[in-house]
Amino acid sequence: MPKYFNVFLIMFFLASPVLAAETPSQIVQNLYKPYLDDPHADLQTEPSATDAIRPYASHALGNAIDMENACVNRTGEMCALDSDILIAGQDWDITDFRMESENGKNSAIVRVYFKNGLPVRTNFMFVKENQDWKIDEIESLLYDEDEKLASVWLLKRGLNEWHAEYNKPNK
Repeated sequence: MPKYFNVFLIMFFLASPVLAAETPSQIVQNLYKPYLDDPHADLQTEPSATDAIRPYASHALGNAIDMENACVNRTGEMCALDSDILIAGQDWDITDFRMESENGKNSAIVRVYFKNGLPVRTNFMFVKENQDWKIDEIESLLYDEDEKLASVWLLKRGLNEWHAEYNKPNK
């Protein structure tokens, strides 16, 4: 009996989708699913980008997101983030969505291209932590009407810099 039970357990765990490791592309696709399912901002409640990102965040990015969430909860106001990093804005009308990825052994990058009024490219930099892919940084690039780079924002770096400044003595 124990022999068959062990075989059953092995088969169960191998077939379980919960245990299947997600690839960087699958993670990014999951993050954009609410926006792509409703590409014209018709949702009753807006998805929270940081809440969606947090389970997939590296330890360092997770700490930065936690600082941001604590600030918002403490002040009841926006802190470092005033727009959704995933869509480079507050509202969305997503068109021309596409992704490409490069995976290495311990790092990967997923590039997302779309238009949200203006062209946007978002780069997701992944690292391996405990054999799982985790987002370590998100770089949002917004382009103008002429498709020239207008702004660049890095999530982890931006949050850490903003909170370091905000939390200085005499602030």
